[in-house]
Amino acid sequence: MKKNKFSLKEKIVLTVLVVLMIAAAVVGAVLIVGNTNRANERLMNTEHTTIASAFETEMETASDKDSTERKADGINEKTTSAKEDGAKTSDSEQNNNTTKTKSTVSKPTKSSGGKGNNGKPANNAAKPDKVVPATNPTHASDKVCTINGKKCYVGDTVTAAINLKTPVILENYQGYTEYDRNYLEYVSAKMTSGGIYNEKDGIIYYNASILSGIDFTSKGTIYTVSFKVKKEGSTEVKNTIKVLTDRNDKAVKLSDCKEELEIYD
Repeated sequence: MKKNKFSLKEKIVLTVLVVLMIAAAVVGAVLIVGNTNRANERLMNTEHTTIASAFETEMETASDKDSTERKADGINEKTTSAKEDGAKTSDSEQNNNTTKTKSTVSKPTKSSGGKGNNGKPANNAAKPDKVVPATNPTHASDKVCTINGKKCYVGDTVTAAINLKTPVILENYQGYTEYDRNYLEYVSAKMTSGGIYNEKDGIIYYNASILSGIDFTSKGTIYTVSFKVKKEGSTEVKNTIKVLTDRNDKAVKLSDCKEELEIYD
């Protein structure tokens, strides 16, 4: 049989057709992929918009709820305050009426208030006892720090008691206690006669002033201060009394008094 042969012109035409078909297929595939991507993007944007909208709605709802609660609280507070003010006014009016009634019934009499010839209260002076702080049943370590000659142990909380004996009843005393912060850490202090104190930069300042008097004539404790022992070595806690006055506002000589500082661990 005789084989069919394509001429050169026919071959060229066939080749061009094949190329065009391939190109058309590629373009079609690209268009399909592009349309698919655009559809996905629209879907994602729609989901994001929905989520964002829901979040904003939730936040607005929470804000409205919070605002409503605050308003309700404000109303409740105002109502409660009004009730309390009304109750206070009623009590005040009742007290005023009672006072007026009492004042018409009897007149107060003058009293010396238990004062002596010098105008100061007599025989009711505060009398601080000598304080003996508790000691540690066991020690935090076997490392030793000597404080004012007393063997103490690192990690323990130790207490210094400042004691005083005076020849007369006092009205006022002032002083300060110094310690080395390299070895000791301040924990707390406690006055025995209602005075005040303040710790600052390794110094504890204390002061007491009582018109009825403070009686240290039999020896008593001014105050106690506790420290935590930080490290081994040797250190001193020093106390200085600056002012002592009696109930006639006269200075008491420090040389006539006996002061001591005891360490308890």
